[in-house]
Amino acid sequence: MNCSYFCTPEFSSQVLGFFAFPELPINFLGAYTILFKTPTCMKSVKWNMFNLHFWNMALDIFFTILVRPFPLFPAVAFLPTGVLSGFGVPSNLQVISSLVILMMVCVTVISIMENRYYCLFSRNSCWKSSRQFFMLFNYAIVIGCILFPTFQSSPSAEVLQKMFPEIPIFMYSPSLFIFNTDRFYTSLSMFFAGFLIISETAVFCGLIIWNMWKHHENISRKAFELQKKFLMALAIQISVPFIVLAGPATYNCFSILTRYYNPVANNVVLITVSTHGWISAIVMLTIHEPYRNFCFGWIKRSKVAGRQATISAIF
Repeated sequence: MNCSYFCTPEFSSQVLGFFAFPELPINFLGAYTILFKTPTCMKSVKWNMFNLHFWNMALDIFFTILVRPFPLFPAVAFLPTGVLSGFGVPSNLQVISSLVILMMVCVTVISIMENRYYCLFSRNSCWKSSRQFFMLFNYAIVIGCILFPTFQSSPSAEVLQKMFPEIPIFMYSPSLFIFNTDRFYTSLSMFFAGFLIISETAVFCGLIIWNMWKHHENISRKAFELQKKFLMALAIQISVPFIVLAGPATYNCFSILTRYYNPVANNVVLITVSTHGWISAIVMLTIHEPYRNFCFGWIKRSKVAGRQATISAIF
């Protein structure tokens, strides 16, 4: 195995295929835990958490199994190498679907914090009648930021090869989806979507913290501590998408703006994004006490049962 192998779609495909083995059971365990082990005291966030987990799981499945969109930055072009390519699904449909799911994950993070703010402090305010329109606006804007560059005219593989002679475009051209070559529109769309998501999440976090501090004298100390504990756990959970995706997003913008081509880094970007969902699931199952108790209790019971079976076999 030489260095050139790490530059190829085959390398990322093999790594992503390996990731599928731990990814699927972890994600399904997370879905089961949310649906059937969420306590009554967390019912106000149950479906929002499941919504976030659903899109995280969908992103994992698309990136590791179905699509595996191998990127060719700084050319904004992708080569699908997943299962759907074997069934003849058009490349543009595969790649755009993957990117839309990625944006759905990010917007769902906003909905988590908005729901928490609404449940705690705004049930009887004017925000109640406008919150649905607010979330629809976010979904439309962020998904539009992804789709807008595709409406611009995209060059042929021959033109793209002349623009980026260092990238072996012709090697991948039969199945290549060329997103766009306008660096300004592409970078602006990515920046605006990222800014909107981060700023709105920060605003809702700030509103929750400010209102908790403002009204903490009106509730019991125990209730205040429980709210604070859950908010901290929720903040850690929703920070995972930003932490995992921040590096790839920063590199993508850097590569597009400076025309820097590094196929190994492109593979790292794809592999990093594909880990996002099951890492989020592990964090969720670990930091929320009811889920942690269920998972660790299940593991402990499995060990006890295995030990008892061993003793029975001996005697």
